[in-house]
Amino acid sequence: MRILYISRKHPPSIGGMEKVSYEIYSRLDKWQDVKPVLWGGSTKWLFIVIPYFIVKSSYILLTKKIDLVYLGDGSISPMIFLSRIFKKPTIITIHALDITYKNWLYQLFIPKCVKKANKVICVSDYTQDECKKRGILSSKTIVIKNGISDDFYIKNRNIKELRNQIEKTINISLKNKKILLSAGRLIERKGFHWFVTEVIPELLKKRKDFIYIIVGSGKFRENIKATIAENNLENIVFMLGRVSSKTLKILYNSADIFVMPNIKIEGDAEGFGLVALEAASCGLPVVASNLEGIKDALEDYESGYLVATSSKEGYTNIVSSLLERKSMSDGELERLRAVVLKNYNWDNITEKYFEEFEKIL
Repeated sequence: MRILYISRKHPPSIGGMEKVSYEIYSRLDKWQDVKPVLWGGSTKWLFIVIPYFIVKSSYILLTKKIDLVYLGDGSISPMIFLSRIFKKPTIITIHALDITYKNWLYQLFIPKCVKKANKVICVSDYTQDECKKRGILSSKTIVIKNGISDDFYIKNRNIKELRNQIEKTINISLKNKKILLSAGRLIERKGFHWFVTEVIPELLKKRKDFIYIIVGSGKFRENIKATIAENNLENIVFMLGRVSSKTLKILYNSADIFVMPNIKIEGDAEGFGLVALEAASCGLPVVASNLEGIKDALEDYESGYLVATSSKEGYTNIVSSLLERKSMSDGELERLRAVVLKNYNWDNITEKYFEEFEKIL
């Protein structure tokens, strides 16, 4: 199969959509004849990138034999008109914000473009529902959830040694301390500031033997930092900023609980929740908001706990209960890892993509 693969969210840029683009592209490229048109830089250059996409895609369509055009997200759905000119079927993946983005001009134009695709792949039930709300036919949509690569788990790990490395990073002793961990872009909907303000003080009333580490960068960094200072939590909450894959791996393998405390922000949705699965693949219990596409990521994970969005009591009770538990045995860990890796294996997921491509052709 000869595929024109177009994506504006691709490595070296970092993020969930970038991971999805890379994983699908790298596997399809091994099996099929894939012609890539990719962008891995800042979105602030999109005004230049889109014309580049049009020119390069047109050249490929004119000079190469192409069977099908694949678009990596909804914001580049206007490229479908190019596919129409060259009479090529088009498949597009919708994540969440690329269909829900709260801008009247965007909502006027983008859903109409998405409707013209031959197939719309949605990464969660939530995303599929949002597509249907915008008039995209149910018969055109299918849910294929995102996956993970087993790149984070450290076999035969020595927790003490891993924690020694974290101690050097945050300059505090972790002896007899539990670690709560969150990772993601520092934006409002991630709810990190809410968790620091509402839940951490409640947990401290019950116990003092924990710290909370936040990994990531973004425009909400100063808001979170101010929230930590206002609540005098500088010795409890630590912001590490953007970290290397090696450091993230250490954190996933030495933390005790992974927290994903997303809150509802109109027009800014969480399409899936890859970081929750990455943490789960390392045997971490995951406590997350029962919101949007996050619930799709956790429904098959036996140690995933969904909490009502913005429920201070719900988060406090579940996290407190998990802090009381002993670490799981090696047998329990491997069993839970097997569940995650079976249900969210990128090879299987890419195969589902390819089946949809075949159906269209």
